[in-house]
Amino acid sequence: MAKMFLRAFPVFSAIALLLLVVDESRSLTGWTLGLFSLLTGLGFYASVRDIAGQKQLDEELRLERNIFTAGPVIAFKWKATQGWPVEYVSPAIEQLGYRGADFSSGLIAYADIVYSEDLDRVAMEVASHSESGADSFEQDYRIVRADGEIRWLHDLTHVIRNDEGEITHYHGYVLDITDRKKTESALRESEQRYRQLFDGSKAVKLIVDPSDGAIIDANATASVFYGYSLEGLRTLNVSDINTLPSADLAVEMQAVNDGRKNHFMFRHQLSSGEIRHVEVYSHPVIIAGCVLLSSIIHDVTDRVRAERALVESERRLNAILDTTTALIFLKDRAGKYILVNRQYELFMGRSQSEIFGRTDEELFAKQGAQSCQLSDQQVLETGRSIQVEEIVTGADGGEHTFLTSKTPLFNASGDIYAVCGIAADISDRKLAEEKVWYQANFDYLTGLPNRALFLDRLAQSLRAAKRDKVRGALMFIDLDKFKWVNDSLGHHAGDLLLVETANRLSACVRESDTVARLGGDEFTVMLPNIQSVSDVEAALEKIQGCLNRRFELCGREISISGSIGISLYPDDGEDVETMLKNADRAMYQVKEDGRNGHCFFTPE
Repeated sequence: MAKMFLRAFPVFSAIALLLLVVDESRSLTGWTLGLFSLLTGLGFYASVRDIAGQKQLDEELRLERNIFTAGPVIAFKWKATQGWPVEYVSPAIEQLGYRGADFSSGLIAYADIVYSEDLDRVAMEVASHSESGADSFEQDYRIVRADGEIRWLHDLTHVIRNDEGEITHYHGYVLDITDRKKTESALRESEQRYRQLFDGSKAVKLIVDPSDGAIIDANATASVFYGYSLEGLRTLNVSDINTLPSADLAVEMQAVNDGRKNHFMFRHQLSSGEIRHVEVYSHPVIIAGCVLLSSIIHDVTDRVRAERALVESERRLNAILDTTTALIFLKDRAGKYILVNRQYELFMGRSQSEIFGRTDEELFAKQGAQSCQLSDQQVLETGRSIQVEEIVTGADGGEHTFLTSKTPLFNASGDIYAVCGIAADISDRKLAEEKVWYQANFDYLTGLPNRALFLDRLAQSLRAAKRDKVRGALMFIDLDKFKWVNDSLGHHAGDLLLVETANRLSACVRESDTVARLGGDEFTVMLPNIQSVSDVEAALEKIQGCLNRRFELCGREISISGSIGISLYPDDGEDVETMLKNADRAMYQVKEDGRNGHCFFTPE
């Protein structure tokens, strides 16, 4: 504060020093010695020669008044009696809102302006120093301005004694230090708040000297965490707890000091030898003029272990996902892919980056994409898992049938955020199933529906005819001379004859009609939804014509014919068994009549 005062008022200081040097008196008067003490206390040093002679009080006051008329220092001279009546006060008293005349007239004593709560303490200080024989002393206390405002003063008081050594007066030189006090108070409060935050923080905190890594300070949480006492921590170097090599650690501290980096992941060793993973945030701070590093340390061992476990879990999961033969994928609510496994990449012939963010419409043909989107929407709307068959085209250009299980994925709020799909390629199985079904329902030789499929279709046709009130017809065809072909030309020729007959019959009927082989050389033709018997006769004419044309078998041309029996719905029956039986009877009637013809069923 003294140095600041002198820097602020260089002219006043120079004048005061000059007066001290040129004074030729033999001894120092009260005001001169007091001023000298004040100035030297503020940082000035001077050689003062003995003063020869005694100056009169009026001269003292005149010189003092000249010096203290301007400037922040207020000079007082008060008697060492009750209340400290003032004999003289410099004009600078106006800084406190008072008039000098109020003091010199006795209206106001010095004790009257001292703040009541500080008065006893000030009096004790004056008494204590006076009794000790001190010539001067200093103290800080509060005074009350004329307007009632409380201000802080720094007081340099000089004790004046008479020839008998009794105290008669005091010379006081006071300086308003309220702003400094406020600054100091704010600084103390700031330091106190910082200390409370530092010591009371639940986070581990260290103050480190970056020049050598010495731990300057630590809080209680750090003591608990590291297992050292606070005194013990303050004797350690940061390299004692950080597993990073000292040279590397110095580089990192320099990076903080330079402002290039403030976040780190380290491994710290506790007093027990246990290694913990820590996350450190550091920044430079200036304490007592020194640049230090303030570090906040968080123990993230559990998090690091959890992250490593998660990475390991994801690694195992990815290994499973990438080795399974199933296609696995995730789509968001917009239908965009957010995850696919290796098998999916291979099937699509695209990398993950080429698939991510795309929809089925961008990856598959329109029909397949729509099918996938419909099933996805069903999962999103119902929130339930489903299993569907989907047909999509792969990178090989072929259509593949997948049995896909689709499941909704929920977030922590219970909302669906994605659809998970696991798709198994069942194309081979479907082909096998189709083959089995085909073999069970179609004639292996001619490719026509066999007896089982034909009977099922006939039953469906009769139900539809009854519902729609329409008519239908059933033809039962037996080939004439088939046994002769087998016996004379062999079974191979017989098979060729059956295949060619099936082709010719199929060419003679409508798409809605059904031609079937019941077994041996027996064929049936079902004609649903006919308008009249004439429709049946037109079909009969075509069929008989195709059967009567020559067949070329094994290099030979042969002629055969067919015997055809017809039953009509609903005239000749309303069920499968009756219709078959009556058509069969009509066919045998043709056989009896000499073959190569047709006959409508007539009741006997």
